[in-house]
Amino acid sequence: MLQKTVIVAASVGLLVIEFLRIDNFKAQNPTSSSRAKGLGIEFVRIQGGTFEMGGLTDNPDNLPAHTVTLSDYEMAKYEITVGQFRVFVEATEYQTTFEKYWQEYINNSAQEFLFIKGVSWKKPGFPQTDKHPVTCVTWLDATAFCEWLSQELKQKIRLPTEAEWEYAARSRGEKILFCWGNTFDGRKLNFADKNTNYKRSLDDFDDGFPRTAPVGSFPPNALGLYDMAGNVYEWCQDWYGEYSAAEQTNPIGPPLGNFHIVRGGAWISEPTYCQTVHRDGHYEDRTYTYYGFRVARSVR
Repeated sequence: MLQKTVIVAASVGLLVIEFLRIDNFKAQNPTSSSRAKGLGIEFVRIQGGTFEMGGLTDNPDNLPAHTVTLSDYEMAKYEITVGQFRVFVEATEYQTTFEKYWQEYINNSAQEFLFIKGVSWKKPGFPQTDKHPVTCVTWLDATAFCEWLSQELKQKIRLPTEAEWEYAARSRGEKILFCWGNTFDGRKLNFADKNTNYKRSLDDFDDGFPRTAPVGSFPPNALGLYDMAGNVYEWCQDWYGEYSAAEQTNPIGPPLGNFHIVRGGAWISEPTYCQTVHRDGHYEDRTYTYYGFRVARSVR
């Protein structure tokens, strides 16, 4: 059922999309199992354990630090790519709300707003190949992809929980601010560097990419996961909620909320937003040109 009214908004230098909400999406059932199996999604097995989630900075969004215990799970080595998302779209004839309601603003290289018709995951306003991370997808679009892939592979594919995401980014919960350690290194991620031409860019760094980079372009963390900092923000399963000091086991976030969690920072992000503990969120039916996702699955 379609609900909500399209609202168009602009944010400096960025694409902002406000969509119609899609409720109760059920992926179609094409005979596409072979294509789904051929997506080439590689999973990394992550041994569960107990760690102190949050903290590490004085940002109140990260506090209080609290004890979390996780079971074993698997997380995709790379962010979902344009090519992988295209297989899903072609198999199901799925249309993102972005494609249906194209009224968005994107900026040109001079940081002036430019109105362009037809911007979507296929054409986000900058060059991408099938190896780049898919962008311009909402939490609902990412969840729809997971539902389809689950049906085709006969196994539960889902978005990672926020706790799983942070535990993996911190290489099984190490006390590190960035997925490689505690010192920022602009050579190890795609972020707001001199190429980005954004008001908060750090002109002392050149990561080689003005917008997204092909997945895996930068070194992985200690677990073998790529782009856990920068490139595109990644949707998580959870609703956004304040942390509790209570110990938790396999938390899945609050039962309801206004926003879903995104993690990791993006090509438009300054270093603080790429920290392992930094939290952000957005409405489930809205997105940006720097939102994407990776998938996860539980281990039986």
